[in-house]
Amino acid sequence: MLAGGFSLADVFFISLDPKTCCATFLEVADVGASPIIIDCQQIILIRRSTIA
Repeated sequence: MLAGGFSLADVFFISLDPKTCCATFLEVADVGASPIIIDCQQIILIRRSTIA
């Protein structure tokens, strides 16, 4: 969930750059996948789920 209550569906956390405070996610859609880079100061929570 991002600041302001905005959330993203079907995204997977990839990495966090502590120097820039940017988090990289991969958004998966029916038409393909694309990276999303978010300022980590705008992230309120990341839910972790296990994939079996």
